Amino acid sequence: MAPNPIAPNPPCATKIVDVQWIGRQLYRSGYVRSAIASRASLSELRRQHDRRLLLALVLVVLGLLLGFPVVSLLGLLAATLQEPVLVTTVAPILYALSWILFGIGSLLGGGEALRQVRAFNRWLTRVVVGWLLGEGDRTGECPSLPPS
Repeated sequence: MAPNPIAPNPPCATKIVDVQWIGRQLYRSGYVRSAIASRASLSELRRQHDRRLLLALVLVVLGLLLGFPVVSLLGLLAATLQEPVLVTTVAPILYALSWILFGIGSLLGGGEALRQVRAFNRWLTRVVVGWLLGEGDRTGECPSLPPS
């Protein structure tokens, strides 16, 4: 098969967004620099957790799943079945229940859950910005730091 003379470069060969520029802009933040310099890891998440924290996590995840996804599917089901009562009564009840579950889970988790989230966010920041800067693979291994 002969190459197409009209389009010598495939569309994927053109660079649409300079991801390294985005990485450099993010790296200007002190939070990002400290996450990369400290080589933030998930080691804090690996230790044994008590049942209260695990229950809090289950409640938060259940609350998030009951929020937009279930209410959206319920709206789709109501439109398909032409039953507006599903959207006008059941959806608000499920949405309120999702916030109640999320709130109870947040209260149960407390400061320990907040520390876990902060550790995860520092690690994720290091991985994403390191990948944007092209200084490592998707595991976040950054062999060197970019110039300030």
